[in-house]
Amino acid sequence: MTTREVLDNFYQQYGTATAVTIAKTMIDKPFLYEYEKEIDTQLIDMDEDQLIGLIDVILHHRQKKQDDEYLSMLSYNNVRNALYLIFESYIAVYPMRNPFRSAKFTKENVRKILLAKKKPFTMNEVNGLISTMRFEYGDEHAEYLEMLMLMFYSGFKDYMEIVNCKPEQLNPKTKTVALIGRTITLTDRCFYLLQKMNSIHYIHGNRYLFYIGHWNGGLFPYALKESFKDRIVDYKEKQIRTLLNQQYTYYILKPHNLKIDHRKLYYLGIYDRMVARFGLTLTLNMIYNKADQYPDQWNLVLIDSGLTSKTISSFKDSLLTFVPHNMQEVN
Repeated sequence: MTTREVLDNFYQQYGTATAVTIAKTMIDKPFLYEYEKEIDTQLIDMDEDQLIGLIDVILHHRQKKQDDEYLSMLSYNNVRNALYLIFESYIAVYPMRNPFRSAKFTKENVRKILLAKKKPFTMNEVNGLISTMRFEYGDEHAEYLEMLMLMFYSGFKDYMEIVNCKPEQLNPKTKTVALIGRTITLTDRCFYLLQKMNSIHYIHGNRYLFYIGHWNGGLFPYALKESFKDRIVDYKEKQIRTLLNQQYTYYILKPHNLKIDHRKLYYLGIYDRMVARFGLTLTLNMIYNKADQYPDQWNLVLIDSGLTSKTISSFKDSLLTFVPHNMQEVN
C-alpha cells in the first residue's frame, strides 16, 4: 500500500477520532512525502530511526512560525499516538510489529535524540545580533534595542510589565525592580543602558533621529520618530504596548530573519539564573525529572519568574532549547 492508501484506510477506520484530526493537520502534509522521497522509503516501511527523523520534521513544521530553533515536545504525544494508530490500521490488514511499541519512542528518549541535532541558544547569539545592529543602526540605536532585549532577559515577562513599570519601582542601589508578586534584578548592562537612555533627549541612528519620550510617568524610555514624539501623551495603554512590540519586530526580528522573540529572552534569563543559583547539573536534573522531586528549588524559580505550578511542564520543555548538547544525558 502507498502512504496515501495507508492514510485513507486509517481515516476510514477511525472516522472522527482525535488522531484523525492530528494526522490531517500535522502529518498528512507535503513535507511527509518530501521526507519519504529524501530517504527513499514510504511511511509504513520506515525503521525506528527514520520515524524519529519524520517526527523531527513534523515538530519543526509545527513550530516554524514561532521559532525555527525551538524544539517543543508539547505536540509529541499527539503525533506519536496518531502514528501509532496509523500503523495499527495497517497491521489490521497486513500483520507486522508496530514500531511505536518500542521503548525508543518514549517522550524522554525522543527528546534527547532530537535535541542532539539542535544548536543550543545562548547569550552568544544575542550578543552577535547586538554587534550586527551596531553596524546597521549605529551605536546609540543599537544600545536602545539592546536595553529592550535585556529587560526581558532580566525578568520582565511581557510588554505590559514594561509599559506599566514606574520609576519608583526601581531601586538604583540594588538594581532591582519591584513588580506585582515578585522582584527582579536587572543585569548590570541593562541597568546602565536604562539609566543612560533616561538621561538623554534623543538618540542618533544610521537611519533616523529618535526622540526619547515617556508615557504616563513610566520608567521605560520610548524611542520615537519626530512625527510621534508629541502624540505619545495621548496614547492608550494598548497603543503603547503595540508601539513597543512594533519596534521589537521591525528592528530586531524581521530584518535579521531571527526568532529571538521576547519570550525566548525571558526564558533564557530564567535558565541562566537557575544555572547560576543551582549549578548546571542540578538545573538539568530539574528540567529532565519530575518537578515534585525538587519542590524547594522549583518554588524559588516560580517566585522569581512569576510563573505558576500549572505551567511547569510546558515551561521545562521551553528550557530545553538552552541545554548544552554534551549535558543532555545528565539526569
